[in-house]
Amino acid sequence: MTFAQVWFLQNTSNPSILAHLPMTNAVIRAMDTIEDFALKNSLAKIKKFILAGESKRGWITWLSTAVDPKRVYSAVPVVLDFLDINKLIFRIIRIKLGYKEAHYPLE
Repeated sequence: MTFAQVWFLQNTSNPSILAHLPMTNAVIRAMDTIEDFALKNSLAKIKKFILAGESKRGWITWLSTAVDPKRVYSAVPVVLDFLDINKLIFRIIRIKLGYKEAHYPLE
């Protein structure tokens, strides 16, 4: 993923190199396929979807919702919050190990 993003930034003439675009397209086509299969087999008339995904699939959840908001009833992207890495590290330590004296910030 990172390689493709860096390569694209160096040569913006080929956006198809970005993995997010074909992955998003695959989700949209999967929704089409599910609708068609259910309709042809008289299972149900499916018109709404709940999308969920972690990490890169979380990104695809957001992108697929943006591309086809009429069919996506709910989006559940799961990603890690690295905006404040220091708070995250201390939170993980506190949850997993409990605070130790060595983990407190120096004063």
